[in-house]
Amino acid sequence: MNIFPTQELTEQEEHLLKEIFCHPSVKKYLHTLAYNIGRDMILANSLIQEDPAKYLRIQTRGQGALDLVDTLLSSHQLLAETFNQE
Repeated sequence: MNIFPTQELTEQEEHLLKEIFCHPSVKKYLHTLAYNIGRDMILANSLIQEDPAKYLRIQTRGQGALDLVDTLLSSHQLLAETFNQE
């Protein structure tokens, strides 16, 4: 049983995704998102003594979110390079 069935994209769909994902506003949005996540992680430092479990939860979730944003930014860069070569 495959819970993630394979879905093929058409050539037009691939081109559209590259065009959208390579748009400069996507990079700007991802940078803003990373900034906000980092800010929330810094603000959570006041919870270290008060509620260590909540602090750890915020830091863990924040780190996971930053890792995801980093992956998306890397993908954005790679797609932008390949899209501009076409």
